Amino acid sequence: MKLGDLKFWLAPAEGQEAFQVKVLIPVLVIAVFAVMLPWVLQFTTGRISRFDLFALPTMALVFFACAICLKLRASAANAVVILIMFTLGAYELVDFALVSLPFIMTSSQASIGVLWISVIFMMTFLTFSETIAAFLSIAYVIVVILIVAIQTRFKFNDLQSEIFITILLFNAIVIGFLWMFSRIRESLKTMEIMANTDSLTELNNRRAMQTKLDKTHLLTKPYAIVILDIDHFKLVNDTHGHDRGDQVLRELAFVLANQIRGSDSVARWGGEEFLVLFANIKPIDADMASNRLLLAVRQANLAGLQITVSIGLAYHDPDDSQGLEQVTAQADAALYRAKNAGRDQVAK
Repeated sequence: MKLGDLKFWLAPAEGQEAFQVKVLIPVLVIAVFAVMLPWVLQFTTGRISRFDLFALPTMALVFFACAICLKLRASAANAVVILIMFTLGAYELVDFALVSLPFIMTSSQASIGVLWISVIFMMTFLTFSETIAAFLSIAYVIVVILIVAIQTRFKFNDLQSEIFITILLFNAIVIGFLWMFSRIRESLKTMEIMANTDSLTELNNRRAMQTKLDKTHLLTKPYAIVILDIDHFKLVNDTHGHDRGDQVLRELAFVLANQIRGSDSVARWGGEEFLVLFANIKPIDADMASNRLLLAVRQANLAGLQITVSIGLAYHDPDDSQGLEQVTAQADAALYRAKNAGRDQVAK
């Protein structure tokens, strides 16, 4: 999910926020030094422009404030990304108007500062969806053209005309390339999602859950595995038809997904079996969470039917020497004990 999508802004996305914070804070700290170092060098030599004299320290202050904000509040990561984009984009526009454009008009030579415009486009496509990024990039180019029109009234000599046409074509090619790259990236993401999603319930499939289980087991934190099976599901299909049975599976998936924490995961494990992974959880909390699932299904009235489930629970402590296969096998064995004990219960 990308920053340009509305759901991204509304979703908690705990893991994504944590990743952004880990990446952005050191990048912002480096950016502060990267901005202030040339400012100090230019200031001490007396070659700093009047614009950079104030703009660079202001930009460094913004980056530093963003780093502090992320350290104090990780949920502000998305807003910080937008603020950084706005700051860089505004700086480059003003720098173009006050420094790069006058240099081109007086010397009839290209300014290296205009190359940074393409960097703004790259960041835009990395931040937003391809449609929004393309719109913002084209709008940015239009603003640049307006700046040129206002300041020069398009009165160029042949060399200046060649420079501006080259700049325009170069950035058009950059935008086109980034748009195509973004489309390819989105196609690959869509294919990956399809490969890891159960088409009926839209939950993670067994392949995706196995990857999460492997990663979780490698961490030095406790976790619990719940394997859940619908009681007498064959009777539901035989009595009410497979369409009704599919509806039961879809509604059960919805119930389970709404009963777990953001750090937990649920998948369709196979047939009428579901697997829930409780990450970083204590044994007593795993027991309570399992019984909460049992009660939620019992009260849900899935597809207009009274449905119950049997649940097998297995807990793993990082101090144990058990492998993931053993933990999963324990949960599976506990499930069969729950069924043999009369169903509609949790066993461990």
